[in-house]
Amino acid sequence: MNDGEIICGNNELAVSPLEAVNLVKGVTTKSEEAQKAFSETKANTGHPKSKRGKKALAWGSDHPDVKGMMPVRRSELLPTDKDEISRFNVSTAHSNPHIALPVFKGSGYGAAVHVFMAFGILGLLLGFPLLFMDNAGAGFLFIVLALLLLWLRKKIKTAWGATLLRIGFDWKSNALWIKKDSEKEAQMIANANCISDFTLSEHKSVRQGRVHFDQDYTKLGTRVQDTDKSWMLLAKMSNDTNKLVFVFDEKKEGEAALDKLLNLLRQQ
Repeated sequence: MNDGEIICGNNELAVSPLEAVNLVKGVTTKSEEAQKAFSETKANTGHPKSKRGKKALAWGSDHPDVKGMMPVRRSELLPTDKDEISRFNVSTAHSNPHIALPVFKGSGYGAAVHVFMAFGILGLLLGFPLLFMDNAGAGFLFIVLALLLLWLRKKIKTAWGATLLRIGFDWKSNALWIKKDSEKEAQMIANANCISDFTLSEHKSVRQGRVHFDQDYTKLGTRVQDTDKSWMLLAKMSNDTNKLVFVFDEKKEGEAALDKLLNLLRQQ
C-alpha cells in the first residue's frame, strides 16, 4: 500500500483508508466530489477520447490509467477504455466468471444482528432464574421478549437484511466488477488483466467522547473511546498500487471472500 493510500476503482483517485471505507458505506468524500466536478467539466468541454504518443491508452504508455501497468494474464487484451466502459454498462452477467457470498445489504443490518443477539441472551439469563422465584411472571416476560429478539435476529440475518455479493470478471471490457444483488449499479476496477493479487487489510477507526452519569453536565464526565474495525479487500495491480474491492465488517467474511477470489484469479 503506497503511503497508506488506496485507489478507488470508479474514479481512480487516491484516498486514505478511512475515505475508502466511507465511500463503500455511502459517505461522500472531498475526493469523490472533486472527481465528479472533473467528469462534468470533461463532458462539457468535449475532451477527446484518446490521444497519440506517450499519453496514448496503451500498455507501457504514460497515460494515467495504465502508467506503470503491464498485463500479468491475458496479455492480448487492450486497456479498459473508461470513456466506453463504466460501472453503468460493465457486464455483471452470471455467465461471467465470478464468486458469490452472503452479506448484509448495509452495515446497519449487521449492527442490528449483534444488538438483538446480545439483548436476547441477556433476556434469557435474567428470565430463567426469575421463573423459580416469586417473580415468575416477570421471568416469563423476559423469556418471551428474548425469544422475539432472537427470532428477529434470524430473520434479519437470513432474509430481510441479507443479499449476495458478487465479484467477477468481464473480460470483454477487461474489468473486475463488484455488485450486491440488492443494488442496481456495480462498482468497477479497470484493467483486470493487471491484477497480480488480492489481499485483506485491517482498518481501525477510533471514536472518542465523554459519558455523564448524572444531570450535572458542567462536569467533565468520563472519557470513553470506541474502536471500529473493518477489513478492506484490495486488488494489487502490477504497478504496486492497491485498488479497493470491498469493505467487510467481519474478518471471517473478508477471509472467505479472499479465499474464493484468489481461487478464481488462479483460474483466469
